[in-house]
Amino acid sequence: MIHVVPAGDRGVPIRLNLEERVESAEKREALRRIEELHRTVGSEALFRIAVGPVKEVLVEEARRSDADLLVIGRSAQSEAGGHMRDLTYAMVRDSPCPVASV
Repeated sequence: MIHVVPAGDRGVPIRLNLEERVESAEKREALRRIEELHRTVGSEALFRIAVGPVKEVLVEEARRSDADLLVIGRSAQSEAGGHMRDLTYAMVRDSPCPVASV
């Protein structure tokens, strides 16, 4: 979503990509929380933060990192039941490596 707003007296439009700003803020918050978890448990595991459709992002990251195994969890949202089954099947079908659902 790109919004155009007038800029000052000159009437020159400024393009603000609000989705990009929100995505960047979400990534910073996710990074902060992951680093906090790493300190709490004493982990040094590598991680990446990716934004996009769940299945496409996970499959692409598994491919990019030459993963040996993709481990996925269940949603805490009970209403996501049917959607998660479809999503899990799609990841199992398209993943470049075995998928474990826990």
